[in-house]
Parts: sequence; structure tokens; C-alpha cells
Amino acid sequence: MTGETTVQAHALSDFLETFMMVVNIDLPCLGEGQQAWGSGWPESYHRYQAAFEENLKIDDANVQQVANAIDPDVPDDNSLDDAKSFLDELVSSTEQSSINTLSKAADI
Repeated sequence: MTGETTVQAHALSDFLETFMMVVNIDLPCLGEGQQAWGSGWPESYHRYQAAFEENLKIDDANVQQVANAIDPDVPDDNSLDDAKSFLDELVSSTEQSSINTLSKAADI
């Protein structure tokens, strides 16, 4: 900003600290000398924690909903048969696709 090609590290640090105070940006807290979580943390950290916990609850509910939809409460004996037949069809269609691709390549 001053046009100088070199800047002293402490001058840059002082400038950034002053800038953060002027525009009301919380100074970063890395936890050193701080309680695990408490009133000593800036308000923005508390707002972030509340928003994160709400999103975490939503994510947990979504994961639980998917798990409930995919995993039956009491699987029956035929549940594995359906999966085996699906995999057999998948493998045979994949093999057929490979054979078709090879035969087309041989025709060229």
C-alpha cells in the first residue's frame, strides 16, 4: 500500500491487527491459554458453534433417514437372494457389453 517493495513483518502485523479492530473483525483464538469453551471466546465463535451444531443435527438426521430407508429393521431370508440375482445380472450385462465392444473392435 505504501509502494515499498519490502515490508517489515511487525509492520504488516500491526497493520492487520489495526485493520481488524477498525472493521470489527474478531481476533483469531487458537485456544492457547483459553478455556476449552466458555465466555472468554468472541461472540462470532459462539454463533458459529450454534450454527455448526444445528447443521450437524440436520446431517445426522439425513444419515439416519438414509440408513433407515436402506437397511430393513428385520431382514428376511430372501433379502440376500435379491442382491445376488441383481449382481448376477449386472455381471452378465457387463460381460456382454465387453464382448460387444471387442467384437466391434475386431470388425474395424
